[in-house]
Amino acid sequence: SSLFGLKHYRGCNPFMTKTLLRPLACPPEYQCIAYAAVFFAISMQGSDGQGSCRAKERSRPFAGGGSPAPPWWGVGLDSPLAAERSLAASLEKEDAADIGMTGPELWGSGLYLGPASLGDRSPAAQAWRVGVAPEKSRFPSLGEGGPPSAPGRRLARSLALGLACQVCHVLVGSIWSELAEPSKIALEEAFSAGCVPNVRRLLLERGWSATTKGCAGSGVRGYDGDTWCLLQDETADIVRRPELALEYNPARDALMLACRRTLGDRSTDMAALLLEQRNSTPSRARNERLFRAACTEAACCTRQ
Repeated sequence: SSLFGLKHYRGCNPFMTKTLLRPLACPPEYQCIAYAAVFFAISMQGSDGQGSCRAKERSRPFAGGGSPAPPWWGVGLDSPLAAERSLAASLEKEDAADIGMTGPELWGSGLYLGPASLGDRSPAAQAWRVGVAPEKSRFPSLGEGGPPSAPGRRLARSLALGLACQVCHVLVGSIWSELAEPSKIALEEAFSAGCVPNVRRLLLERGWSATTKGCAGSGVRGYDGDTWCLLQDETADIVRRPELALEYNPARDALMLACRRTLGDRSTDMAALLLEQRNSTPSRARNERLFRAACTEAACCTRQ
């Protein structure tokens, strides 16, 4: 029953045993082991080299395909929440010009700052002021680094890819610890709250951040060439001043994009795996192996 690590296959499905194992002519006492081996081979063959990743492929508006993705403010998107739609758009596009419309094409010059204004006149700042920048839907205000730029967006995307597993792991553990009883309905309801509020509340406001400090040489290489890691600092300013979680910077945006890559796209599969492999894990108890399996097997993130 532990062959290939498939410990949860302790019994044989009668139909599968009858249809798959008859040609093998296995003795009855070995049928469960043979069935596990056949199932493992089939799952590996259909996983496109992803190993244990068993997530179901579902059609998603921003998953690629023949037609280009619409602008994040357009129609036919997979979530009624503008912030969640903007996350999907940011994963698909890197710069404002790639989203489909630049500032002047969209609103002309009527909203440009007047000659007496001391405000930022850059196209990035104009896109932010009128709400065209996708990041504006998830961050109401700007941080010290200013409005989103092409390098900042590329940095956020690179960190989201490299830190996806870690972000997913922390989020799943935090959500699990808050549920009185982790049922299918309770898990899906918690996941469906969306990446923006979940990341803001469970990561940013609790001192989690993507940072280049304290990594001790271990982490992921960002677009800027530095080594980044996910760390928690419970003494950080943002813990005492949660309003800072509303200010945009690429490192904070990276956590939201990492959530979108995992919980945002695979929440149904993750909830199913958590319940399937929960075994005797009590509610609100830590089970790091279970949380890691939900992210690597159901959300298909790659540990780096």
